[in-house]
Amino acid sequence: MFWWIMGGAVAASLVVLVLFALPLVKRLTRLRAEMGELQAKAAQGDALRVRLEAVSAEAETVRQRLENIRTEAP
Repeated sequence: MFWWIMGGAVAASLVVLVLFALPLVKRLTRLRAEMGELQAKAAQGDALRVRLEAVSAEAETVRQRLENIRTEAP
């Protein structure tokens, strides 16, 4: 009789594990995939920020040259 109770407890705990733990694992897998996508987008954003800073610096240089041309023109 004791072994039947222990077997039932083990079976019940396995059912609880299947019903509650597996959906959590599936959700974590999906969240990891989404996190990877977000990290890729963040890296792309960082690269674009660096490029934007370079273009802004170049635009400032061009603006200064135009200003110099205007002030030096007769």
